[in-house]
Amino acid sequence: MTDEEDIGGEGSWIVASKFVPSKPNINLVDRARLIEKLETGLSAKAIFLVAPAGFGKSTVLCQWFDAQHDAGDIFGWLSLDEADCVPEQFLAYITLSLAEAGGELGQFEAAARNGFPDSRARVVLSSLMRRIGNWPHRCVLILDDMHLAASPEIDGLLDQMIRESPVNFTLVLNSRSTPSVDLPGLVAAGDAIEIGAEQLRLTQAESKEALGVKMEEKVAREIFELTEGWPVAVQLARVQKQAQPDAAFHSGISSSLIASYLTKQVLDTLEPDVREFLLEMSVLEQFNASLADAVRGSRNSLAMLRELEAFDALLVPTDSAGGWTRLHHLVAEYLRENLLAEAPGRAIEIYHAASAWFETEGQLISAVRYARLAEDEALVERLILDGGGWSIILTAGINVMRTLLRLAPEHLVSSSARLMVAKSYLYCKDGKYKEARGLLDASGALGLTSSKESYDRDRRLVGSMIGAYEDKRDWTVQTAVRDMPGQLDDWTPLEAGTLLCEAVIALFSTGELDRAHENLELAFREMRHSGSVLGLNYCYLHAATLALYRGKFDLAQANIVQALDLAENNFGSDSGLKRMAQVLEFSIRAWSGEIERHEIEELSNVLAHIEKNDGWTEIYIVGLDAGFAACEQHGELGTAAEFCERMLELAKRRNLTRLERHATILKMRGAYLRGHANEVVKIADDVYSWVGKHDLKTSARDWQNHFVAIYNLATTRMMSSSLAANAVRQCVLDGHERGATFFEIRLLVSEALLFWQLDKHERSISALREALELSAPQRIIGPFVGLDPLKPILGRVKADLSLKQESVLLANFVSQVSKRRRDVRPQSGNDLLSVREHEILEQLAQGHSNKEIARRFELTQNTVKFHLKNIYSKLEVNRRTQAIAQARQKNLID
Repeated sequence: MTDEEDIGGEGSWIVASKFVPSKPNINLVDRARLIEKLETGLSAKAIFLVAPAGFGKSTVLCQWFDAQHDAGDIFGWLSLDEADCVPEQFLAYITLSLAEAGGELGQFEAAARNGFPDSRARVVLSSLMRRIGNWPHRCVLILDDMHLAASPEIDGLLDQMIRESPVNFTLVLNSRSTPSVDLPGLVAAGDAIEIGAEQLRLTQAESKEALGVKMEEKVAREIFELTEGWPVAVQLARVQKQAQPDAAFHSGISSSLIASYLTKQVLDTLEPDVREFLLEMSVLEQFNASLADAVRGSRNSLAMLRELEAFDALLVPTDSAGGWTRLHHLVAEYLRENLLAEAPGRAIEIYHAASAWFETEGQLISAVRYARLAEDEALVERLILDGGGWSIILTAGINVMRTLLRLAPEHLVSSSARLMVAKSYLYCKDGKYKEARGLLDASGALGLTSSKESYDRDRRLVGSMIGAYEDKRDWTVQTAVRDMPGQLDDWTPLEAGTLLCEAVIALFSTGELDRAHENLELAFREMRHSGSVLGLNYCYLHAATLALYRGKFDLAQANIVQALDLAENNFGSDSGLKRMAQVLEFSIRAWSGEIERHEIEELSNVLAHIEKNDGWTEIYIVGLDAGFAACEQHGELGTAAEFCERMLELAKRRNLTRLERHATILKMRGAYLRGHANEVVKIADDVYSWVGKHDLKTSARDWQNHFVAIYNLATTRMMSSSLAANAVRQCVLDGHERGATFFEIRLLVSEALLFWQLDKHERSISALREALELSAPQRIIGPFVGLDPLKPILGRVKADLSLKQESVLLANFVSQVSKRRRDVRPQSGNDLLSVREHEILEQLAQGHSNKEIARRFELTQNTVKFHLKNIYSKLEVNRRTQAIAQARQKNLID
């Protein structure tokens, strides 16, 4: 087992040994006074141990940590290094360290193992702090060697962690330098305590105890005065005295040179081959006998390690189970400086050999790290590309890709076309689509002398994925016409599955649902064959979308359950994959008429997450459509307008024209429902102009928006009656031909309303009955629960059905629809208007003129105007459109 234990999947970036302290082979002295200070500090939000190297900060914390195992509290330990300066990796390690300590984190732990893909760091940290706050036990997180991971981003997270710290949490930091947080302010407020170098120094009594009872008083005092209580120097002096009891200490050595002086004294007592062994090991972060043999070209490293067991101050075990150890930091620094000065070429040889060993062991990150130290950029590039290049994100996780590209020098990435492609995909997954496209295009400008075929494959695959997020017309057309099922033999399973998923997205856009189904079935097969859980998760999301469009809600829900299960078990509760599955789940429930008012805010929060992270046009449209429908069902028209504005802003920011059009159409509907006639007319002109130019037969892309536009232009009476009737009927037929039953239902509802307004009641009843018959098997109630005046038509349909025993199931479904309409908008304020005023208001809402209303009720037009004046006064409005909107908000009419 290597230092990167396979606890997070093949090629894992997780180093399990970071979750336990590196315990020294010796225990210098019991630091009771410092342990007591740490215990007292648990009442604060943070404890800072800040001092230069060698002051025993880690040793003190290790003693304290070991004493807590039976305390019942959760004590997490995390040893940091330079690679942890990436926020996602830093938070993932923190989460895993607490889970290792016994903290119950559920699926949040799964997300951490995958590096918190497509999640915002500050959101993740807030979520973690909330979870800790729910624990019944005290939680302490110890961050060892914090200075190694220092960066502005990490300092920001530390500041947030302290600010959002729950009462049962304390952060403990060990660092050579103070992080960029307001430590003086925290100390002054009583939120933090600081333990510095002066407090960490050994007292004369502690120094004598550390040196051992056999040490003469005079010699012990001499060592204390020379070392000034510096723990590491006392430790080295002890080792030297054990090796050379009669050797005298030299006075006058500056404190800055004590460690180097004492290290040299200790090394002089070793055999030459052992000194050479330590010199070569000094350039490795940690090592075991197998790695040491590989870099030295020998087979006696285990014997060397056994011979050094007596020199317990020099070596620090990091993983006893795997035989891993490291040199004490100061000893390593001294030896490394000597090796680099005397034989710089030897260090490069060791780095190369270490890289080769880790590559053989399947530990890509460590292999690349040592290749970088060897300054072998060609090797760095080869290792990343042989490891899969861009596809590492799909096979090993986004955090592995981030780490690898961070290890690669920037100028290497910018001069390697295939590494640029990999980085462009990373940008894409981070929601930086413009940067992704720019980098991909720039990669094509590099001259390729070799690997052109591999580059072309990479570029096509990543370019297709970026295209799916950009949602451009040219990409859609080119991808939709491609015969992917006939090209599978040209690609690996992962590549084929990826291209098939992109084809499905394009076919959604063009409305070719049968072809989308064919491609999706193959995508499932290829993704399963490739073993990509991430790819399979996307397949389930696409399958749910397809089933929604086809009106197969039970199948859609089944796929959503699978998508949620995969996302939670592999990527965690805050992952973008789960958020997208939640959007689809909300959509199914909204159009099933099951969403309650309080759940609308939950959708808003979910959309906020995917707006900033992983998401594509189809998901945004489905979410907006369902969110608007739920708002309309509950009369939350202000919230519906907010949804539209948010999606318009997102669409303009990412240049997503389909989403912008969809949000514009729904904005028009919202203005109509609120009675804002001028806004309706203004928006309708643009919508009508687009519909007039958009031919479904020659330009299938954007078919959903065409349907929704026709539906709403007809409902708002922004088209002439005859034109609207023809347009809606053509859309109904087109939806049926595509197998888009969900849209067919909504169009039939629109047709029923239109015919009712035209006094063609029989045709209206026929259209609504057809919509109900399509909806009943899947219980699709949502399209009948909006603010449209369907009540009289539903009543007529139900009356007709009651006369036919064979229609009892459909009659029962109509009753469910009526009940849901009453549940979401219970009638109130019936005493506000008279019976006649109610009747006139109903006719007004159906679009009838004063003359038509007068004829229907056998009244004069002046009498109608009199009633309207009373209605306006009671509703406190001035116009008929305002009266209709106000009456709907007060649940006076449907």
